[in-house]
Amino acid sequence: MQYNLIGSRINNHYVVDPYVSMLYLKRAYRFLKLLKDNSGEVIIVGNKHREINLENYFTKIQRKEACDLSTLTNVTKKFDLLICTDLPLFYPYIKNVLIPKMLVADGTTFVRYKTYLHAFDYFIPLTNQKLDRHLHYV
Repeated sequence: MQYNLIGSRINNHYVVDPYVSMLYLKRAYRFLKLLKDNSGEVIIVGNKHREINLENYFTKIQRKEACDLSTLTNVTKKFDLLICTDLPLFYPYIKNVLIPKMLVADGTTFVRYKTYLHAFDYFIPLTNQKLDRHLHYV
């Protein structure tokens, strides 16, 4: 994933390459559509990015903000996809889970924790709050 740091006197932002971002989004949404067609079950762990509303997209979805270790280790029995929104909190527990994992994060998280990205199969990179709201409600 290619991010460029754009600095100013006020604040710093990471700008994602739009082509790479669209490739990741296309691949992730293709997998989500496949899960929806086969009535797959999804679990979302983490308390960040609550504005992403996948409850309208899936019928069998659970959102857990705080999970215990037994829930994360037994996730392969009940669920077909694990979506993580809080990478530094849940990475030590989900890195060895053997189901498809999806990461929903902004550019700062991708750059700061780039050594953790190998554990995930699908990515939804967030770029702008207003754009992402419209993108994820489609």
